[in-house]
Amino acid sequence: LAQKVLEIVSDTIDVAADSIDPEMNLFTEYGISSLQYFSLLSAISEEFGITAEEGDDYCYTVKEFCEYIERLS
Repeated sequence: LAQKVLEIVSDTIDVAADSIDPEMNLFTEYGISSLQYFSLLSAISEEFGITAEEGDDYCYTVKEFCEYIERLS
């Protein structure tokens, strides 16, 4: 799960997957924009067959995305 999320994040923010720390904040450490975040959320939702719901908390790290996917799966 974590490896696939890393690949999606890497493709979305154009940073090598092996240089992304799963616990670092994607906004502050990697400078993603809100548009990139929603593209990332859309790609993750499509890949894992989950539906993000209005009012869900933001996922700031790869680790949080993994926990979010597990919760919705």
